[in-house]
Amino acid sequence: MNNDGDRLHFQANINALHKWSSKWKMPFNTDKCEVITFSKGPTAAPQCSLGNSPLECVDQITYLNIEMQSN
Repeated sequence: MNNDGDRLHFQANINALHKWSSKWKMPFNTDKCEVITFSKGPTAAPQCSLGNSPLECVDQITYLNIEMQSN
């Protein structure tokens, strides 16, 4: 994220997803949700939340058996 505006925009999108999932009674499992930032250089991961649950910031994830790293 380049600036606070980017972080706020990202959080607004997460809020919209949370609102939709609550409306349709399809809640996200926040224990399985994480935030990863991809960049060529070091960056601070944004502090985001889904509803009232803070999301964990990670440096690597595995998705569909593919390992991805933040760098």
